[in-house]
Amino acid sequence: MAQLANGKYDELEFQVRIGENTYEEATYPYQVNWIDIYDAEPGQQLRKLDAKELKDLDKQFAVMGAKSATPKAVATAIRAPAKPHPARVPADDGAPPTPEEKKRKLAEKSAKNRAAAKTKINGPPPKPPLKDATVPPPKPEVTACTMGEAWDAIVQLHDPTIDSNTIAEVWHSSIAEIAGPDATSETITDEQWCQIKDKTLESVAKF
Repeated sequence: MAQLANGKYDELEFQVRIGENTYEEATYPYQVNWIDIYDAEPGQQLRKLDAKELKDLDKQFAVMGAKSATPKAVATAIRAPAKPHPARVPADDGAPPTPEEKKRKLAEKSAKNRAAAKTKINGPPPKPPLKDATVPPPKPEVTACTMGEAWDAIVQLHDPTIDSNTIAEVWHSSIAEIAGPDATSETITDEQWCQIKDKTLESVAKF
C-alpha cells in the first residue's frame, strides 16, 4: 500500500471503457466500467476463465481471505443478507419494460438529475451580454489530436445503438485507410489521428 501511495503517476497513460450507468438515481447515463492499457484494442471484452484458472483463483483468494476474516464477520455476513441495489428492484406493474423503455427512462432521469444538479450548483442564470458587446472570434478548427483524444471523441459522440465490435471494425478500417495497413500508434501523426477520428464518426456518430 505504501508503494502505491508514494508512486508517481503524472505520466501514466491508460484507456477506459465506457458503459451504461444502470443506477436509477444516476446523474449521468454512462460510467467507466474498466481500465486497460493505453494501446488496448477498442471493443475488447472479458474472457471466461477455464476450470484450472478458476481453481487457481479460488486458492489465491482463500489464502488472502483467511488472513483477514474473523468468525464474527463470517456469521454476520450469513445472517444479514445485503439489500438489493435500487436499480435492480423488479417492477410489479405488469409486464417488464423493454430495453428501449429502460433506456428512455434512464435518459429522462439522467436529464432531470443533471438539470437539478446544475441549478443547485450554478444558481440563477447569468446576466445576458450587452447588444454592443464584442463578439469573440470563432475557435480555430482542430486539425490534430492524440490517439487518446480521438478515441475519447468517438466514445462521447457515437450512436449507443451501435455495438462496440462494429465501432472497433470501423476504427481499424479508418486507420488502414488514412495511415496505411501497416501503421502503428508510434508511426501515426497527430494530424492523421484527427482524420481517423473524423472518418470513424462519419459511420458511427449519433445524428
